Amino acid sequence: MKKKIILFSNTSWFFLKFRKNLLRELIKQNYYIYILSSKDETTNKLKKMGCNFNEIIINRKSTNLLTNFILIIKIYLIYKKIKPDVVCHSTIKPVIFGSIISSFLKIPTINNITGLGTAYMKRNLLTYIINILYKFSQKNVHTIFFENNDDKNYFDGKKLSSNSNNEVIPGSGVDLEYYKSSKYPNDQKKITFILPARLIYDKGINEYIEAIKILKNQYDELIFNILGPFDFNNKSAISKNNIKEWESLGLINYLGFAEDIREYIENSHCVVLPSYLEGMPNSLLEAASMSRPIITTNTSGCKDVVVEDYNGYLCKVKNPADLAYKISKFIELKHEDKILMGENSRQLVEKKFSDKIVIANYLNSISKIS
Repeated sequence: MKKKIILFSNTSWFFLKFRKNLLRELIKQNYYIYILSSKDETTNKLKKMGCNFNEIIINRKSTNLLTNFILIIKIYLIYKKIKPDVVCHSTIKPVIFGSIISSFLKIPTINNITGLGTAYMKRNLLTYIINILYKFSQKNVHTIFFENNDDKNYFDGKKLSSNSNNEVIPGSGVDLEYYKSSKYPNDQKKITFILPARLIYDKGINEYIEAIKILKNQYDELIFNILGPFDFNNKSAISKNNIKEWESLGLINYLGFAEDIREYIENSHCVVLPSYLEGMPNSLLEAASMSRPIITTNTSGCKDVVVEDYNGYLCKVKNPADLAYKISKFIELKHEDKILMGENSRQLVEKKFSDKIVIANYLNSISKIS
């Protein structure tokens, strides 16, 4: 008899972007897959893959007690109806609320902490409440996958989970066949940088802009691009007017949003992400897999993708001057050294960040509890 697995996250997009190969492998191994998430433009693609879909709308930022109580009831009803053999949760609310219900119904559970999130940038009452919810909800979870050692150490230090099965995995991993190593740009005069991220200040976009202002006074013919979607519901959202102003000043080119970023990475000499905090940034894994040097911040998640002076540079968080300095160090490299940095990036992801590692960890954990 086929076993049933629920995978629960905020959006369908999450599964198509970060778990597609895992879903394919689970379907191949004859599991019934039930996706629980909000509906978006990727939902039909998941259905065509062979996944069953159950819509549930999650307001990621809402702290309203009634709204969240209704969400918990909906989760309970869905789990009770499907009667899964295993549930896998990702992102904060599914991890917390889903785990409460799976524990109550005695369903074996695997969780993925995809990053501590903005609530942990400024430790306050909300952080305290989330910690209490984590401690309560994670008691009976079989396995928690963390995407970097800092997050696992935080959970261990705060005793948010006592599970000995907790592991660190390389984020969502990267599909090395899809993000193939690509030829480095030949142009040695117009050095092109790209920042691929959601348009929120927490990704370090303001520091990127301020660093560009410094560099524009020192160098000619530099190109700075930004690629990514707006996120107007985020407290840290960047407005369209901000983007238009920066473009009018000649600081950046806004390339819009692309589901497939490979072409944009191919046309770039270096990928920049001055983020404040990450789980494991997929944009950097994808860039590294395509043999591109990386400049990012010395913070959780980001620092795991860069070995200093080997495949890129680490800069200080929220420090435009240091970011500008690291970009200038890259600019001053010989062309062949830039190419070598990119090749080193590819070697690093081949060794540590293949999505096959992530898939193997999930399959191993699922086989133990299903």
